Amino acid sequence: MTPCEAPGETRRIAEEIERIANFIRGQHRRQMLAAVRSLWRVGDAVRRLREIAPEGQWGRAVEICAGRVGMHAASLDEAARAAQAFGVAERRSLLQRFESAATDLSPSHVIELARLPRNRRLEAIDRLLREPHTVREFRSYLRGDVL
Repeated sequence: MTPCEAPGETRRIAEEIERIANFIRGQHRRQMLAAVRSLWRVGDAVRRLREIAPEGQWGRAVEICAGRVGMHAASLDEAARAAQAFGVAERRSLLQRFESAATDLSPSHVIELARLPRNRRLEAIDRLLREPHTVREFRSYLRGDVL
């Protein structure tokens, strides 16, 4: 406390800092959930490209598309895998669960989850909801490393 601060003033500032920090955390979480929605929408679009591309031309079509948007074809492929792994109702439920738990879910988490068999994916989702992890920590958990 500086000489000009009254004890009540310090508490008021600490409460305001906490309020602002909570606001910022909420904004960040909403941005990440919006990015997850975007990942799924991109994945749905790439899956449509797969449906219309001539036999044996899908890979080339994705490469051309990726080049036009300044992305790697592998990133578009990962988005398609994420979209395929989570149906529309499952997407909505997943986002609601993470929002209700005030827990972060990033597109990278979703990509990691999409690589898993369904039963393991459900376990991993529960784990993320109970114990939030960075993507690096989450990958270690999925490989079986001790966290």
